Amino acid sequence: GSVGSTGRSAGGGSGAGKIQHVVWIWFENEDQSNIIGNNCCTYFTQLAKTYGNATNYHALGHYSADNYTGATGGTPCCYNDSYQQLSNQSIFSQLPNGQSRSLEESMPSPCDTSNSGEYAVRHNPEAYYVRTLGPDCAKYDTPYTTGSTPDLSAKFTFVAPNLCNDAHDCSTATADRWLASEMPLFMNTPQYKSGTAVIFVTFDEGSANMSQGPTSPPNNRIPMIVVSPVSSGQDGTQWTHYSLLATTEQIFGLPKLGGAASATT
Repeated sequence: GSVGSTGRSAGGGSGAGKIQHVVWIWFENEDQSNIIGNNCCTYFTQLAKTYGNATNYHALGHYSADNYTGATGGTPCCYNDSYQQLSNQSIFSQLPNGQSRSLEESMPSPCDTSNSGEYAVRHNPEAYYVRTLGPDCAKYDTPYTTGSTPDLSAKFTFVAPNLCNDAHDCSTATADRWLASEMPLFMNTPQYKSGTAVIFVTFDEGSANMSQGPTSPPNNRIPMIVVSPVSSGQDGTQWTHYSLLATTEQIFGLPKLGGAASATT
């Protein structure tokens, strides 16, 4: 069925309850104009038309790791995409003991800190916080299995497709097909069907000015789609990945870390 029929029927027609589960799904390196309304990406576009579409949403910089760590910990690190074990707090340490999880496609083993095949550790922010998470990382940062209904029982779930399906190594059309295949599974979870889950779909950064390092240029505008049974319409408010972190922390009544403290939610 269409996005609308799948999403609305999955919502059960009963309206949304209080949000208890937040899901982020991150893709790679594409400007908003390359995705929303582009012939490559009919599913992304249909989601944006059916649900919430933030049209003025920006990345933090132009390396993967600074966006992933900035969005999850409020402090960007690793501007050359090197792997580092960080000591600062993150949304993962704010929600310990299985309240936060990561699902990483093609990751060979839980909390893997080394690149392998189509898995890139720089796209797995939870692994950067292993120093503060301790054994939680190995327990709750686990491989993602395509074609299976995901476990969204945690308050916060971070999802990363592999290097092909996130549009890093393969086409945007490939990413669109992956999302079209997997999103109905997210919508079929008890959390989404009960109206208590919201799914944020975005990209780490745009494709332009990739050499500008940590400084976010004005054109570092990326897609942000907000999927829930009650989300619809466009909003042109200027937001960043800090806003995503701040919004998630606000939902759960958590202190806002780093750049999230001054971000618009």
